[in-house]
Amino acid sequence: MEQTILLSIIIFVLCFIIFYLVNCRKTYLIISKKSKKKKKEIVIFPIKYLQSRFKLKEETLITINNLRMYAFLDSLIISITFFTVVQINVHYALQLFIGLILLLGLIYALYEIYGRHLKKKENRK
Repeated sequence: MEQTILLSIIIFVLCFIIFYLVNCRKTYLIISKKSKKKKKEIVIFPIKYLQSRFKLKEETLITINNLRMYAFLDSLIISITFFTVVQINVHYALQLFIGLILLLGLIYALYEIYGRHLKKKENRK
């Protein structure tokens, strides 16, 4: 029993690290392309969502710390969804449905919390 819990935690952490490294690399490539090509608009979902939902300025949303946080949140969302769906032994259609609901719920919840944090931080300044 203890070994399966430990193995599950190790698998979750490894998935999270892999997804985080991929997301950080993707974010770095997007920012480097954006600085080279200023004419082409690159859409990053968290920035557009937080702008429209919380009326935050784009300049405050595009910082290295925020980009790392977006990569962290995306990795956490994907890892939790992946790990939960893999652990459930039900029909594949039901697994997909549970994964979709969990994915949308986590995206909304985590970015809502982070957006409120950024809004409070902006109001202090």
